[in-house]
Amino acid sequence: MRVLEVRDLHFSYDGSKPVLRGVNLALERGEALALMGTSGSGKTTLLKIVAGLLYPYEGVVKLSSERQRVAVARALMQSPAILLADEFVADLDVANAIDVMKLTIDVCKRSDIAVLMTMHDAFLVNRFADRVAVLKEGRIAAEMDAKTVDVDRLEAVLRNP
Repeated sequence: MRVLEVRDLHFSYDGSKPVLRGVNLALERGEALALMGTSGSGKTTLLKIVAGLLYPYEGVVKLSSERQRVAVARALMQSPAILLADEFVADLDVANAIDVMKLTIDVCKRSDIAVLMTMHDAFLVNRFADRVAVLKEGRIAAEMDAKTVDVDRLEAVLRNP
């Protein structure tokens, strides 16, 4: 069951320089999608739009149901259809990040909760996400299976104009 659909999403903070340009993605119940990209690529902006904190000037965001901005544990206790997680393990050391990710993803999979998360760590993405969508200059530049993500390909997408 689809819990999130983003179609032709466009956003700009100042009305002139686009941050997101024609973003399209979908998320199925129980699926984990990691958004990756360099700083300023639009990852957090996209999450804020999905959460309803920002509004696009063009495009559609459809959620099946709990725009939540609360801590992971509290959100999961409420059994939402989707968990939005913005770099939620970025401040943890690797061992603790792995533990938190494992627990979060395990609970979400068992509870059939979709996860849309932003991350910079390809290792964690490979280990815990199902798919990866790479944002570059406000667009989805590539989508790939997270379990077979090729780090060289990922770096090439991020670095090439």
